[in-house]
Amino acid sequence: GAEASPHAQPTPPQSQIRTPQHPAGQPSDLQQQQQQQEDDEWEVANQQRLLELMANGASDIQRKRAGLQGQPTPAIDMVSYHEAFIHFMTLPLDERKRASAEELLPPPPGFLARLMCMATPNLKPLFREQQIRLLCLAREPFAEEDPMHLKLLQSLYACYTGKVSVAAPRFGSHWGEVGFQGTDPATDLRGCGMLGLLQLAYLHQHSPSNAAHIHGLATNPNQEFPMAIVSINITKFVLQALRSGVLNAPTNELGSAMEAANLFYVGTFYTFYDMWLGGNKTMLQSGYVIKELQILSQKKPKAMIAAAQKSLH
Repeated sequence: GAEASPHAQPTPPQSQIRTPQHPAGQPSDLQQQQQQQEDDEWEVANQQRLLELMANGASDIQRKRAGLQGQPTPAIDMVSYHEAFIHFMTLPLDERKRASAEELLPPPPGFLARLMCMATPNLKPLFREQQIRLLCLAREPFAEEDPMHLKLLQSLYACYTGKVSVAAPRFGSHWGEVGFQGTDPATDLRGCGMLGLLQLAYLHQHSPSNAAHIHGLATNPNQEFPMAIVSINITKFVLQALRSGVLNAPTNELGSAMEAANLFYVGTFYTFYDMWLGGNKTMLQSGYVIKELQILSQKKPKAMIAAAQKSLH
């Protein structure tokens, strides 16, 4: 992978990427209020979980930061997307968290709504359970006490940069090479938790060559963008699509909520790549591009899923 340019322009705050003003296709005030309420509830849940982890592990992080000084970097213990996926999907699910996540999904449609085709398609219990697990994973922050979290993070760095000889240090400016904004990638994952990291792994697993094209464009001095931050925004679009029910029909067709969510994510990222490269975009237009992409993805989820099969150039 390409080294980050020493003359690269500073990456703007994530808020500039997430919440730009957009001249066209602006949602209604009610939709904005509902979205803000959902975002606020999501952030509160993440903060509560983060406080729990901090109470148990803050001192561990401090010790790790200090202990890493001057120590040799260990060899990398690579983990695949499938290994990480199985790990996360088989973890015990706290019933309180499960119930909280289920409340975010649209309720099963009633008889009259189904009769008049006015509701989102109903899901088989297995598919609904899969969606609940995805939402719960999105509320799971990076945890120092789970070795899989760090293994997945380091594996992502190795896959995208090609630096596979040693494990990337837990903290440091090198994370900017894959598009994180600070020295600790965990701080960027708020709002989509470990689902954000897992989907970035899926992007590479789905097509290593396409993932290389995306990383190459992201590190191009003329059109660079923070790849991990863009990915996290797209994972948030996945969560929005789950909450609204627009992924229900694709889930029924594909026979898997996991596959529907992942293909939606990949296709939306490929669409971003085409918009960015084809429109010769730079960070000055990033807010408009992300907002346009959000609107498009929610209106045409099946088109996003279909786009996951294309080859990037």
